[in-house]
Amino acid sequence: MSGTRRTKLSTAFFIVVICLSQPSRSVAYQTVQGDILRGEAALVRGLGWFELYNANARSINVDTDRKIYENNRKMLNDIKEDREEVLKRQKQRVNNSQRTALKTMEETARRLRTEPKPAELSNGTALNALLGDLMNPAITTSDWRIAKVDLPPDLTIRSLTFKFTPKPGTREGYELTKGLIALSRLDQEGKWPKFLQIDGIERERKLYDAAYRNVRDKCVLEKLGPEDALALKNALANLKTRAGRAVPEELGFRDQARLYLEEIEKSMIMFHASTFKYAEEIIRDTHAHKATAVGELVFFMEKYQLKFHHAGSNPGENELYKRLYVSFQSQKQKLGITEPDR
Repeated sequence: MSGTRRTKLSTAFFIVVICLSQPSRSVAYQTVQGDILRGEAALVRGLGWFELYNANARSINVDTDRKIYENNRKMLNDIKEDREEVLKRQKQRVNNSQRTALKTMEETARRLRTEPKPAELSNGTALNALLGDLMNPAITTSDWRIAKVDLPPDLTIRSLTFKFTPKPGTREGYELTKGLIALSRLDQEGKWPKFLQIDGIERERKLYDAAYRNVRDKCVLEKLGPEDALALKNALANLKTRAGRAVPEELGFRDQARLYLEEIEKSMIMFHASTFKYAEEIIRDTHAHKATAVGELVFFMEKYQLKFHHAGSNPGENELYKRLYVSFQSQKQKLGITEPDR
């Protein structure tokens, strides 16, 4: 046997030995149909896993949505409860404030009618509180006649200072609210203060007195004309101009003169065109009639829609307000008007 043949046999034997030494395994034979079925099986298996994971995802989403809903619902409930609590506290504070304000008003109303402060007397607030009680429409004419209370003997309607109060919801007489109804301030003849009695303004002062006498007399005769009111207004303007130069500036005399004349000017507002007849009637009424009883004063003030105004700096007017307050209290007692219990 040649060497080449022996080499080939040795190689073949070695391969056979190697093959026999390997574990035996079955050999899969593939076909087209088999590959198709195996592919379909793989697809179905993938779809199954997809549905499984998709179901898990939907379960997670549903659970998450439920938790979000519950959380939102809880938040909304908390917000609602907080808002209700805030509104409750606000309402309680408002109620407390209203109760406090009402209590304060009741205490003030009671004090004005029993023990007013000096300032409440001089500014007319206390008198207006009693006036409101005495204007009760339930009080009859017979009641007033039986329970008559005299006014202080030195009191006249012309000596009092009033303010006009228009009826609610109307502008009738609105111009009167800008000034005062103080007839004694218009009529200054023989009553001028010392700082306006100086010789340097004597002519202007007399011209004003004459202008007012003319207005008063024309009112009594029901013949007041616009030219009469304008003459009075111009006379006061000339007096103010002259006093601004002639009254000494030292020690505040000129300032006092200016303030005094400005008070007179405020009283002239009733001669406005819209309330001209009102001015004529009230001057005529007070000139022809002198009230002697509290009831007469109350009727007068109700007729002309008046309230008491500040008594001013004149000590005599402040003292008059105090005595008038006592008369009003006496009138309430005679009429049987009592203060409400606490």
